[in-house]
Amino acid sequence: MLMCNQLDHNGARPGGSNRKSSASRVVSCSLYCLLVCLGLIGPIGCGGPKVTHLETAPSFTYEAASSATFMVGGVTAAVGDENYRAMVRRVLPLELAVQIRQEREGLEVLESQRLQEALGEQRYTSLLDSYEETGLLDTAGVVDLYSAARGVAGYIVFARVTRDVVNRSKSEDSVEVKYTTERSMEISIQVYDTESRRLAWSGDVSDSDHNTEVKEISSGEVDDCGVPALNCLVQVLEVLSLFDEVHDEDFPLPPTTEKVAEFIFDGFAEKLPLAESG
Repeated sequence: MLMCNQLDHNGARPGGSNRKSSASRVVSCSLYCLLVCLGLIGPIGCGGPKVTHLETAPSFTYEAASSATFMVGGVTAAVGDENYRAMVRRVLPLELAVQIRQEREGLEVLESQRLQEALGEQRYTSLLDSYEETGLLDTAGVVDLYSAARGVAGYIVFARVTRDVVNRSKSEDSVEVKYTTERSMEISIQVYDTESRRLAWSGDVSDSDHNTEVKEISSGEVDDCGVPALNCLVQVLEVLSLFDEVHDEDFPLPPTTEKVAEFIFDGFAEKLPLAESG
């Protein structure tokens, strides 16, 4: 049997309830469980980073990018509470710089403190607030950004978390029960060209990761109707009535925001035109 439920970005159920917040989530989850049981789709957390809405300026070539210095401008979040957004601004900019350096060895990458020092803390915070709200730099921010970066960096990278969701699922057969907690994230990333004062690269990068705990059960605890797919279908149809039987303590903690963001930033760095084949 496979059961699912969705949590907020911190791994807590919305409202603190064990029941889904809307019927649509339950139906979607039940459909997902059915498709997995019938072997029509794979389990959660597979496939690696995915990039959508990708736009690359013609001038953003291997020659231009590989000879320039990159600077991380900052990372914000359009989701989550005040504490979550503060954590994103504090922790993820360094992770972004680290992943670019690791993926593209030899490339000089300056951290966000350089931009903060150049603009001053008050103006830098105002710039991030505007970017967090709209996902783009305002006109004044663009002017300040290019003035601060002139002669220091050729490209400045900003990122904005647009999704951070935790889901739980339970699956079982006659031998074991698997409790899985998955974190799924999407981050919008922009690379600004300080020479042309235009966007050089823009895209939404998403990825997920999960933790699973397996518990053995006795052979008599799960009925077998003799037809695996049909048996699984019957069990999936019980999701609505059995949903309250899922307990928080059965599930592992979700992967951290930092860990999934690391995968996303690595996927972004792989898409940069910093190799002849890219």
